[in-house]
Amino acid sequence: MKSNSKLISTLYCKYSKYDQMATTSKKSIAIEPLEDRILMAVFTVINNSDTGAGSLRWAIEQSNNTAGVDTIAFNISSASKTIYSSSELALWDPAILDATTQPGYAGRPLVQVDGAGAPWNADGIKLGGGSVLKGLSITHFKQHGVACAVLGGAGGNVVQKNWIGLDLNGNAAGNGLHGVGIYTPYNLIGGPTRADGNVISGNTGKGIWIMGGLFGNNASGNTIQNNLIGTSIDGLRAIGNHDGIGIQGSPANNILNNVISGSDETTPNNGGDGILLYTTASSNQNIQGNFIGTDITGTIALSNEQYGIEVQSANNTIKRNVISGNHKAGIVFWKAAANGNTVQDNMIGVDASGTRALGNHQQGLAFADGAGANLIGGPNAGDGNVIGSNLLEGLGIFPGYGEVIQGNRIGIGLNGERLGNGGYGIAQYSGGNIQIGGSSASMGNIIAFNSNAGITAADVNANRGNNIMFNNAGENIATIPTLPANTIAALIGTTT
Repeated sequence: MKSNSKLISTLYCKYSKYDQMATTSKKSIAIEPLEDRILMAVFTVINNSDTGAGSLRWAIEQSNNTAGVDTIAFNISSASKTIYSSSELALWDPAILDATTQPGYAGRPLVQVDGAGAPWNADGIKLGGGSVLKGLSITHFKQHGVACAVLGGAGGNVVQKNWIGLDLNGNAAGNGLHGVGIYTPYNLIGGPTRADGNVISGNTGKGIWIMGGLFGNNASGNTIQNNLIGTSIDGLRAIGNHDGIGIQGSPANNILNNVISGSDETTPNNGGDGILLYTTASSNQNIQGNFIGTDITGTIALSNEQYGIEVQSANNTIKRNVISGNHKAGIVFWKAAANGNTVQDNMIGVDASGTRALGNHQQGLAFADGAGANLIGGPNAGDGNVIGSNLLEGLGIFPGYGEVIQGNRIGIGLNGERLGNGGYGIAQYSGGNIQIGGSSASMGNIIAFNSNAGITAADVNANRGNNIMFNNAGENIATIPTLPANTIAALIGTTT
């Protein structure tokens, strides 16, 4: 159970400068006080009781009342290592709560904190700021499993190696709201290696919810990295949250190298999106290296019931993801606020190799309600996306304005595989000022093997001002209104 912090004053001894000049052997010592220092305490959880000495609640209370970043370690000797919590557990003073210290820990939680008996308004573990939470299973709380709290919260917490919404056997035991709720800035959920990641699955709300603007709080600069969200502990089976990750009112977060899948109608919580960027204030997100709608191998669909990524904000970066197997579009851009986004080097509707079909059930990408000026691909090597095997269009525009579509492989795999989309390669149903290709061959798209025309602009009256150049339409026919307002040039290979 142990040990309290001690405040000590360090004494520093040195020879007086006058003694350095002395010719005798007699020397005096000058004593100088230095700063006060705090020896950090370690409080050890030794039983599975809810209250009392040696309990987790006792250890947290001791830490909250002791200055400095203390450690809460575990050495529970009883056969059952499930702690049935009667109310939430709140770390307001920075601490390291480390259940990986439980003897026998070998990469999966041995200690479970269960909130089935806690009241309706209880979070599982609430983190004020500057704390580390590691190695727990956190289940059955009515609100969040883990909350990076807004009231009195400073942010900067680290949450790693936990199972949030799964019991010690890896079975669904979800929390009643979100797995992790983030209302403060600069929190790290997961870490730079897969071993640092959490499994966040089976929760009634979102796996992770980031919300700024609540009571004026800032929730920017968070990093979500190397987690399994909506899957089993091995990443091979769906145990979905309602949505994988949702962000509202919080710009400039990082979503890196996660599996974000399983939010499907067949899972306990019915389904939503893989990632939802909700409202205009959720801009400038960095979404890279994730598998969205697939298992951990990137080869088998673990579908999200709605969209892979739903974007309602501007200036987001979406790069090097696999976005496949989702029940609606891989990516949808909603409304005029969804502008200035960059989508590059993704596999959309194909597996992680870019050579096999793993289609989304609607479009690869969809633009709706006036979304505009988004860059899909780009002029440089490596900018382009592979967009294939989707059940409807590769790209569907209903309407969109000012989109730039360059350097993509649409209906064709990385090595020339026939991965045609089920409708048109690119379909612009309304809108205008779309650029498909560009002024040089390097900006052109390769569009081939789709079930309908490679490029179509179906609404003659609505589709004006387009620039369609240097595309290789392969085995498709391009059907584009020959209005003076549209520029159609160097459309290569348009024979069937």
